[in-house]
Amino acid sequence: MKKIFFIFLPLTLLLCSCATYQTPAPSLYIGNLPPSIVSELSLDERILTEEAWKNLKEGKGNKAKKIISKLGSESPFYYVGLGYVYYLLNDRRAAEEFFKASLRDYPNMTLNHFGLAQIYQEIGDEELAFVEYREILKREPENPWAKSKYENIKIRKTGETLSEANSFLASGNLERSKAAFLKALYYSPMSTEAHLNLANIYKKEKNYQTALVHLKTACFNEPENVEIQKDYAETLFMAGENKKSLDIYEKLNELEPGNKKIEERLQTIKNRLGIYTTQYNFQKLFRRKKWLPLLESDSKTFLKKHLASLQS
Repeated sequence: MKKIFFIFLPLTLLLCSCATYQTPAPSLYIGNLPPSIVSELSLDERILTEEAWKNLKEGKGNKAKKIISKLGSESPFYYVGLGYVYYLLNDRRAAEEFFKASLRDYPNMTLNHFGLAQIYQEIGDEELAFVEYREILKREPENPWAKSKYENIKIRKTGETLSEANSFLASGNLERSKAAFLKALYYSPMSTEAHLNLANIYKKEKNYQTALVHLKTACFNEPENVEIQKDYAETLFMAGENKKSLDIYEKLNELEPGNKKIEERLQTIKNRLGIYTTQYNFQKLFRRKKWLPLLESDSKTFLKKHLASLQS
């Protein structure tokens, strides 16, 4: 029995050493062929392209390469196909160049962006990967694969940049803080936290117009947030935009009747605009009753007439 075992063992090892080892294909997402381009191919081209794509999705890079070579460089799927071939063959640099070559001729073909996004994500360049995922979603807004990848990077990078921005802000480095908050908006354009902090920085720099841009976006994001509305109204006042500031302070006064700060600011703005309290109350009344055109045409006469009627 021992003799048989020792005869079999070397034979088994010899057979194993002769076996060809094939590197497992990397995990790769390959999108479907775009029907609008496929429909323009001849029947033979379509058959070859679909066969090549089938092999790519099965991870058979070398087999797909032979089929793609038959298509020739005139085919819209030649360079993008070779991009996926070389990705499967673990030559990322060659894959990137082929995807870029295809992108030059077919900038709207999402297959190129699928390939580049995966290369950049694999090498750890999330900024470039983010750009590619965003390009995919511009063309295919509901693509679940790209949407998931995009959102993951967006959430992570937004959190990182906001944390960095707040650290710079705490240390008093306004310039670096500003740059980091702006970078956060690159990933999350509607981040209320970034917009409010940027508005505060620009106000410190007395750059009120830029501060107002960020506050307006923050108000749009959170229309029920009264504190943001107060900030917006006060910045309009500081910027000298008295009429706009007045409109918002009026609304705030209705939301918080009896708020002394709001009442005082309203009075200051009215004084700036030369609005007397009695006249202003009548203007509000007429505006509500759609009598404003009459008021504008002959305001003094109109006011005197109605004041007299109220006193009689």
